[in-house]
Amino acid sequence: MKSGNAISVTLIYLFTGVVWIVLSDRLIDALFDPEKADVIQTYKGTLFVVLTSLILFVSLGRQYRKMDSYINRLEASKQRLRDHERQLLSAQKIAKLGYWRLDLKSHQLYWSDEVYRIWGFSKEDYKPDYASLLKSVHPQDRHLFPDAAMLNTPQPVENEFLHRVLLQDGTVKWIQQKATTITGEDGEPLFYEGIAQDVTERLGYIESLKEIARMQSHEVRGPLARILGIVRIFEMDKANVPPEISELISDLGKVAGELDEVIHRINDHTANRPS
Repeated sequence: MKSGNAISVTLIYLFTGVVWIVLSDRLIDALFDPEKADVIQTYKGTLFVVLTSLILFVSLGRQYRKMDSYINRLEASKQRLRDHERQLLSAQKIAKLGYWRLDLKSHQLYWSDEVYRIWGFSKEDYKPDYASLLKSVHPQDRHLFPDAAMLNTPQPVENEFLHRVLLQDGTVKWIQQKATTITGEDGEPLFYEGIAQDVTERLGYIESLKEIARMQSHEVRGPLARILGIVRIFEMDKANVPPEISELISDLGKVAGELDEVIHRINDHTANRPS
């Protein structure tokens, strides 16, 4: 029952009780002689107690039913939240994607469970902070992280970058970061938050595909170079080659040239690789 409703019920009950007592006493004194008035007063009091008990029983029963309904809805909402949280944690674990937030006032750093897993730390044994985070980043990549002065400027900072971290066991991981500053209504920076995703396996898979592409292009370019060499020899002695043979050689040269262009494009695409 809300406090406003409780006060209203109390005031109504108090007013009704006072009116009942005053009016009933005067009515009894006017209608009955003193000897009978005492008996009537007893019955009146008993009747008042019975009626008010019934009213309270009905009122409280209704309020308890409302409370039970509210509690059931609250429990259902809590269960849905727990299910959503479990699903979110499962999705983060599968995607190796975690959330973090740096409080720019207290300098406290919050990590989700997946960020702890990515960095190889236990929540019970390690309390993250920005300084120790930077120490875990590969020295060549630390310049990608903004310093405190940059984060506390009125201009929001938005970053998206790829960097390496050095774990305690010497393992190197590639982390994709996307972060931004959160400001208050007055424009003052409050938080620096973002997501971190472990893309080590994905980059390894991409590098494997690149290596396969480079090997295949190398194996294809050898025979292709010989074909192009033969085409050029025929073109140098074109006058002594029958027209139908010359046409075939020309078509072969075009096809070989197109294939060579495809190989060049493959090499261009595989040239940019993380180092």
